[in-house]
Amino acid sequence: MSRLNLPQTIINLTNPADVQKWTQIMLRTIVDEFNGRVSLVDNVQGVVMTVEFPVADADVEITHALNYVPTGYFLVGSNTAMSLYDGVGTTTKQVIFLKSNATGTARIKIF
Repeated sequence: MSRLNLPQTIINLTNPADVQKWTQIMLRTIVDEFNGRVSLVDNVQGVVMTVEFPVADADVEITHALNYVPTGYFLVGSNTAMSLYDGVGTTTKQVIFLKSNATGTARIKIF
């Protein structure tokens, strides 16, 4: 994603009409930059991993190598209907423990 280029800084404006125009341009620029260009998979720090859940409702230890303790995860896709939930192992800078209510393969965003 490119950096936002604004016509000028608001501090240089003294006329209220110019402030309003600058605000409209700024908001339009932000909307144009983000509409359709922001994705949770691509724009959230983390990693997408493919994980096999061989047994339903059993802890799976996932080595993520983020080098920080993840704050969350979400299911990106799977080969069967499944829900993910926290496992009972301790999440660290290297691993996270997750469970699935079904057996199957899942693509997971860990962040």
